[in-house]
Amino acid sequence: MKKLVFLLLSLSIIIGCSNLTDNILGISKKYEGTWICTEGELNGKTVTINSDGSLKYENITISAALITKHSDDHYSASTTFANQTFSVDLVFTSDSSANVEADGKSGVFTKQ
Repeated sequence: MKKLVFLLLSLSIIIGCSNLTDNILGISKKYEGTWICTEGELNGKTVTINSDGSLKYENITISAALITKHSDDHYSASTTFANQTFSVDLVFTSDSSANVEADGKSGVFTKQ
């Protein structure tokens, strides 16, 4: 009986884990892809959200572990690059649009 209970519990855990479709750390997979600023001070800049939840802005990559999730559609991060602190704040207004503030400049980004 104990073996049967253990087997059922193990199967439940395995099935539950295999159904995970989102990152535990970093930005949600639903926002994965390349985002380009179409309005604002960051016009023409690119943010790439990677499948592991990390992000890349220009030549700065921020690991998923450094990204703070405030809500399902609001994330922020800060890192040091070339002896300077870089901060970014992302608020997704839909699956294809986001308001981004990076180092005090802001813009509207569209998913490509």
